[in-house]
Amino acid sequence: MAAALFGFSRQNQLADRRLEALRRFAVLYRLRGAELSVAEKQRMLAIGFTDQAVSRFSRHIDRSVRGGSQGLRRIAPTLSAVAMLVAVAALTAWLCAPLDEPLIALMFAGLVVVTLVALLGGSINNIPRQ
Repeated sequence: MAAALFGFSRQNQLADRRLEALRRFAVLYRLRGAELSVAEKQRMLAIGFTDQAVSRFSRHIDRSVRGGSQGLRRIAPTLSAVAMLVAVAALTAWLCAPLDEPLIALMFAGLVVVTLVALLGGSINNIPRQ
């Protein structure tokens, strides 16, 4: 109300130029990598960051893209499939003795594993992102 009456206002602390430039650089570098334009790097230098800081940001983004759970996220479906096959094989082997029919044991084991996966709602492959 005082700002409206007297005409002064406070600067929004969330709208920091350097922070916004860093966010923009991080997003563009994440998307384009080393192909990021020289103009974007020059924008970082113009806003007050040093060459060393820009290089450090780039290395940090490279590490976070390569590392973390990225690799696990790529192989999670394969690991889930292997785990399901192992479960079916183990359950089939366990059921073969009492049922005396390997094909019936395999069908029953497959049905059990598929039902469990459906009940879990596919949560086996849901790996949280960073």
